Amino acid sequence: MTTTVAGRVRRVGIPIGWKAQVTGLSRKAERQAATAQLLQLIELCLVLVIQEAYRFAAPKDGGEVLGSVPGRSLDEDQETKMDGVCEEIVGSMVKGFQRATGLRVRVFSEHGTYGSRDPQLYCSVDPFDGSGLQRRGLRREWFSVLSFYDLEGNPVAGGAADIRSREIFLASRQGTTKISLWDNSRIPVFPSEKTGVDSETVLAAYLMNREYRNAWHERAANLFHNFPGLLWC
Repeated sequence: MTTTVAGRVRRVGIPIGWKAQVTGLSRKAERQAATAQLLQLIELCLVLVIQEAYRFAAPKDGGEVLGSVPGRSLDEDQETKMDGVCEEIVGSMVKGFQRATGLRVRVFSEHGTYGSRDPQLYCSVDPFDGSGLQRRGLRREWFSVLSFYDLEGNPVAGGAADIRSREIFLASRQGTTKISLWDNSRIPVFPSEKTGVDSETVLAAYLMNREYRNAWHERAANLFHNFPGLLWC
C-alpha cells in the first residue's frame, strides 16, 4: 500500500460502534447488529475507493500494470496499480473490522483470496472495475462492488459505487439506499413496479469486451425477435 493510502485508511479509523463485540450470527439480534456494522464497513470502503480512484485517475498514476488477473488472459484483463490501491483499502478495512468485532471473514477478490480460514462470513469484492478504461485515459464506467454472505451463500449486505458519479448504493434485507457524495444525501431506492418486457422497454447494457457483446447478442436474439420495438443501448 502506498503511504498516502495507508495514512488515509488510518485516519478513518475504526468506528466506535464496531467495538461492541459481535460473537456470532446465529441469533436474530446478532445478525441485525452484524448487518448494520457490515453496511458501515462497506460504505467506508467505497468512500475511500472513490477518493483514491480520483487521486490515481491519470494513466501515469494508476495505470501501471502489475500483472495478470487469475483465470483471465492478458488480452482480456490486467491488474493495475489502481486495482492494487483499491484492493489494499478493502483488505485493510476488513482486517480492522475483524479485529474490532470478532467476526471472521474470508475475502474472495478478483485478484486473490485472503482472510480467516475459519470464517463466519464470506466477502466477494471487485475493488476497481474499469482498469482497462482507466489505463487508456477513459474516465468512464468505473465501479467498485463489495458484498458479504453467510456460510450458506445467503446475502447479508452489499454495496456498489459508481465512482464517476460519486454515488454509493447499499443493500440488505432492510432495503436499499442511494448515497450521493456530492451533497451527502441518502435516498431509499425501491424496485421498479415493471415486471415484464415489452416493445417500449429500453435495455441498457455495458459489455465492454467485443467477445462478450457478440455472445450476449447471439443469446438474446429471441428476445429482440419477440419485441421488435425493444431498444438496446
